[in-house]
Amino acid sequence: NSSKEIVFVFFYSATCPACRRFSPIWEETSCAISDESIIFAHLEGNANQGVINAYSVSHTPTLALFHGVRVE
Repeated sequence: NSSKEIVFVFFYSATCPACRRFSPIWEETSCAISDESIIFAHLEGNANQGVINAYSVSHTPTLALFHGVRVE
């Protein structure tokens, strides 16, 4: 069973001071929004270079919103 979703991604680096400051805000926001059509995700860039490169993320923190993603 699959459905179209909104995926909101926080690309971060564990060594980035701005990312560390933003992380609690991201966690609080993602927990406070109860819309089941939105998936919140965070991705550490240094450990996921292939994904970072595929989406042309050149700096962290970066927020990206993907709409119409098919999630299975």
